[in-house]
Amino acid sequence: MKNKIKMCLLGLVIILAFILVYKNNNLNLEILKNTNLADDEKIERILKSIDYGKNIKNYEIKDNDLNISYDIEDYEYKNLEKNASILFYLINDLKEINYTVNNENYSFDYSKISLIYKDSKNFNLETIKERYNSKKFDNLYLGNINGNIDLFDKSDLCITDYIEIYRDNEYVYYMTCSSVDDIIAVIDNKEYKLIEALNQEKIDINDLFDINVQMKKESINNDENIN
Repeated sequence: MKNKIKMCLLGLVIILAFILVYKNNNLNLEILKNTNLADDEKIERILKSIDYGKNIKNYEIKDNDLNISYDIEDYEYKNLEKNASILFYLINDLKEINYTVNNENYSFDYSKISLIYKDSKNFNLETIKERYNSKKFDNLYLGNINGNIDLFDKSDLCITDYIEIYRDNEYVYYMTCSSVDDIIAVIDNKEYKLIEALNQEKIDINDLFDINVQMKKESINNDENIN
């Protein structure tokens, strides 16, 4: 009986320790709110405090854009977007964040990221971390459309061949890296298969070109390919 009590108390202590670390990290970042783009020292502190902070090769600020280069093998798109959200929240007048990771380029725009949080009251460190810690992000995250649509890949496959997913009067559209049935859209907390969401016009096919999927379209009338 005493051993069970000790184990329960130990578990409670561990949980409390994690909570304190989580809150202290938020607090340490919160004091950097309203950092100016010209304040290199604070920006470097922020970059080192978020995901992949130890893997930064270099960064530069050009006009109102922040360009960051990482040297890292194992990374997730959701963490790049989370980092962008935190940076937009903490740094004033930042308009665009561009990442280079192993010769792959990713861009995040403040006007699009801000739509995820709907208004300034919901845009804070707590809601940012709650979003990316939610259970739906256990699946492979592909990106966000218009603030209220998150796309995920539930498959265990990764194929390189293009698969037809949609066609209209002008083009046939193709996507790689999954069984199409395993790509889902979460729209206002309701789950749809991607094809279903496209057919019901809940998603515009062209929006898929702006997220983390490989897309191309071919003209129906000729051999024109557009990536």
